[in-house]
Amino acid sequence: MKVERLKNIIKEATREVIHEELKEILLEAVKNRSSSPITENTISPQQQEGVRNGLRTSYRDILGETAQTMTTNNLQGTFQPQPGIDSANGTLPPGQVSLDQIGAFIK
Repeated sequence: MKVERLKNIIKEATREVIHEELKEILLEAVKNRSSSPITENTISPQQQEGVRNGLRTSYRDILGETAQTMTTNNLQGTFQPQPGIDSANGTLPPGQVSLDQIGAFIK
């Protein structure tokens, strides 16, 4: 059997199956159709602005709480910067951060 003939048989079979399935799906959709029409929910520009203001207020409150609870007073130990360290370009000091310092950041 030639490859082209096999491709055509597969295409025809696929079309038949898709047509049968689509008919069933459409018939089921028509049978189960609700009596109320579908309406699109739209938000007016005033409502959008209200949502934006609400988000801004929420973020401002979260940042305010963070600023109140996360200060340098909460850190245990002292930080001693070393000369020649450039964290912006990927040069970090050798060693590790203690778990106490990490825990102080999380609290």
